Amino acid sequence: GLANKMRTGTVIANPDLNVSQNLKKIISTLSEYMVLRTGDIIVTGTPEGVGAGIKPNPRFLRIGDTIEVEVESLGAQSMKAV
Repeated sequence: GLANKMRTGTVIANPDLNVSQNLKKIISTLSEYMVLRTGDIIVTGTPEGVGAGIKPNPRFLRIGDTIEVEVESLGAQSMKAV
């Protein structure tokens, strides 16, 4: 599964997502065109219903916010917005 958390709580959660199969395909395709190194971040876009899509009060990152992205069986990584 996949979870994305920030100061306002969990903003994306999909415990049923088959992340490992999707990641294998994405990494395989990217590897054909570039060298991937430890610490590289692959951004695939924003799913529906987050950020501006949250009604009635959209949520956006602010400077200093920390975002944690967790992929089941791979672990978690956090980043700070600057």
